[in-house]
Amino acid sequence: LLSPAHMHRGIESFIDGGRRERELARLVKSAVESIPSKEGGQNEDVLINDSDIGLFGVFDGLRGDGSSRLAAQSIEKRISSICENPSSINISESGWGDKLIGFFREVSKEIQRFQQGVDKARKPDTTALVVKFVTRGNKKFVTWAGVGNSRMYFRQKDGLYVELLTEDDDAVDQVGGDLNTIDRGKLQRDIRSKLDQASQPRDLERGIQGIDLKYLFSRRSILTQTLGDIRGEVRVGWREIEEGDTLVLVSDGVHRNLTREEISEWFHRSGTPRDLAVNLARDARNRSRMSREENMRAHPDDMSAIAIEVQ
Repeated sequence: LLSPAHMHRGIESFIDGGRRERELARLVKSAVESIPSKEGGQNEDVLINDSDIGLFGVFDGLRGDGSSRLAAQSIEKRISSICENPSSINISESGWGDKLIGFFREVSKEIQRFQQGVDKARKPDTTALVVKFVTRGNKKFVTWAGVGNSRMYFRQKDGLYVELLTEDDDAVDQVGGDLNTIDRGKLQRDIRSKLDQASQPRDLERGIQGIDLKYLFSRRSILTQTLGDIRGEVRVGWREIEEGDTLVLVSDGVHRNLTREEISEWFHRSGTPRDLAVNLARDARNRSRMSREENMRAHPDDMSAIAIEVQ
């Protein structure tokens, strides 16, 4: 693997916790903040911030950053090549989603080869959230694909509500297996809403349909699939966006430390993408340094945020 100084121009590790701000011509303005769990330590989060093709990504390395770097390089290479023919990106049909899924599965095989000969408990792996902005005529769209638990939040211009666009691959996925698809989905959303808002044990004392929420909260770090071990569906989606809309991509170091309400509050209190990215990452860092007695969400981890404003 290449060192950070020699990597493809769109991929940066931000090991020093520095900020970068770039503009996609007439489409989006973005800013990044990434902070390692230990000051001066290695940051296993690897980010894509490619203004040339409107591509962003968060790869949260597990057991080292080898897989996250490999994944970021491979994903960007594939999407860059296909973007040489922009008309091939048809977000109104399943074709583009199928391409993203195909890219993820190809890179998954690369990571598996990278893992060969490594003890199972030490195998490097990574989550992956890839976001691509595209235009069609005078309309703008955001498309995404992901595995693991890196997230993307969305707020419409002047909107009061901050929406979570992505879904986690975590222990909650295993709840409600005896229910039909609709009821199971509602149950899992209700559980995740409670877990995302909890900051003290008392917040989880009232279970949902007899489910032990404290137990599920303690298993938040357990992933049901990763990029190097895809066991189910790669989650894909797209949405039309407009000028003034704001999106944020975060690694789990941010949303595990901050509640959903706290993340939403920073959307409303931050004036620029740079402010939003910095506020989220630094607030998560401050929370991570608390004791569990002060706040049950406190969790040491690398914290990364990419804030994007549609122009």
